[in-house]
Amino acid sequence: MGINKRKGVSPVIATILMVMITVGLVAFSYSFFMGVVKKSKETTGTAIGEITESQSFVSFDMLSCNDSHIIGVLRGHMGNIDMNKTDYYYVESAGGVSNIGSSVSGCDNTNFAPGDTCKFTYDGHDCGDCSGDSIRVILANGRKESGTISGCH
Repeated sequence: MGINKRKGVSPVIATILMVMITVGLVAFSYSFFMGVVKKSKETTGTAIGEITESQSFVSFDMLSCNDSHIIGVLRGHMGNIDMNKTDYYYVESAGGVSNIGSSVSGCDNTNFAPGDTCKFTYDGHDCGDCSGDSIRVILANGRKESGTISGCH
């Protein structure tokens, strides 16, 4: 009968090796997943910024005629809007369109965020013949919004 003379790794060394392997795997996994998360945040942030800029728009909270001027209130939605690059048009119900940007005051030099409002006026228009007419704004991103004028006599 022979005596089994096999020798193995001592339990202490085996435990130390297992801990080292585990720590190495955890460190590798952490660095790998943090790189994926960072890249994902960068990509998503860029995409959200592009969506917000291209989808920015305004709405008319109010648009009315009073004596010889039209008063309007615009509200911003989804992203900051540079009102310096906004065009204003007067659209007649009969089909005529006039650029009135140089005659509009109040919303110029205004960058406003979602929820912010600005009041503008367009002077020099007879409110007696504005029934069915509207004001159209065209933002720098090409988005068009229109509002029908109320208060016409």
